[in-house]
Amino acid sequence: MGALVETLHFQHVAPTAPDTLGCRPYTTTDPFIIGECPHVYFAANQPAFDSRLVRGSDGQATRAILVPDFGRTQTCVLVNLATLDCQPVSFGGFT
Repeated sequence: MGALVETLHFQHVAPTAPDTLGCRPYTTTDPFIIGECPHVYFAANQPAFDSRLVRGSDGQATRAILVPDFGRTQTCVLVNLATLDCQPVSFGGFT
């Protein structure tokens, strides 16, 4: 969660690209820069669910979410876009 929140504060989705993360080189613009504060910011295929509401310096709010690996945990995440509340939903019995 810490790394996800820090990339939000840095306003850059891939701060180490292209040095340690393979990507195409861009000469005029950087497509990984976050131009506007998102309402929801997530990373998928994580070991477990986690969520944090992050407040910006201008009062904006972003819900940062770690979405668990569904194949391993049988869990997805529901997000209420009006309130930015979220909760995990688990489907038991699938193997």
